[in-house]
Amino acid sequence: MFNNKLHKVLNDNTSGSTALLHQLINGLSSYFKEKEDVDYDDLVVELKELMFHFSSFAVILHFLTSFINWLEINKKYLKGEKCLESIHMYKYRWQTEESRLQIKALNAIDLKNKKVLLHSNSSTIQQIFRSLARQKIEVEVYQTISSPMNEGILQAKHIHEQGFKVHLIADAAVNLIMPEIDIALLGTDAILKDCFINKIGSYYIADFANKYNKSVYVISDTRKVLDEKLIDKAIIEKMLKETPKSPDELYESNTKDLIPLNYYFEKIPNKLITKFIH
Repeated sequence: MFNNKLHKVLNDNTSGSTALLHQLINGLSSYFKEKEDVDYDDLVVELKELMFHFSSFAVILHFLTSFINWLEINKKYLKGEKCLESIHMYKYRWQTEESRLQIKALNAIDLKNKKVLLHSNSSTIQQIFRSLARQKIEVEVYQTISSPMNEGILQAKHIHEQGFKVHLIADAAVNLIMPEIDIALLGTDAILKDCFINKIGSYYIADFANKYNKSVYVISDTRKVLDEKLIDKAIIEKMLKETPKSPDELYESNTKDLIPLNYYFEKIPNKLITKFIH
């Protein structure tokens, strides 16, 4: 139905979940601008398929759930224009979340003159560093490359452009630099009762930080805190047991018994985290 409008976001494997949500909202807005009549049943089927596709990203699940609930209430009067209004209302409701979270994080964590370890590519983390740059607070950054897609390089470039010194390191070098750092900052894709979901390599960081008595903070939009009782069990199961991604991203193998297993996400025990800020 609207996959042509969402091709970019459906194939984006380097952006964080909040950035993906912005892309999704823009793609759906573009679709409904061109659509006068809307079929409720077909639309809900498509939206639920999107929920399954983005099952690792709680912030996207929040938006899609909210939109489906709105559709259920208004299904007798559905028009593209009304759907567009609903999406804009959601966007307006949550547009201050990033700035609120940024202020809360900076009040909770003293980053001045600290050496900070970062992982993956998080718009939430980047927002914090933009604020630090405006306040002229000096921070030295150690950023993992974040394999297999190496999106940490994108975050390293963004933070360096804000004026910070950035060391780009291999994921496996975390143990070597952990004695040097003061704090590890992680984003997240979802927070559950006993664990949270984030880019693979996050467990390694949290585990070694604990062994070296370093603080680990997870900074999260409130929409990423999930009540498991309210989420479809199939989605929770998919979130906790990821289907391997394209093996060719690791290695193009034509050998029968040489099988690359490519995972993007992992669950990390909440007990390894110093504090969740949301």
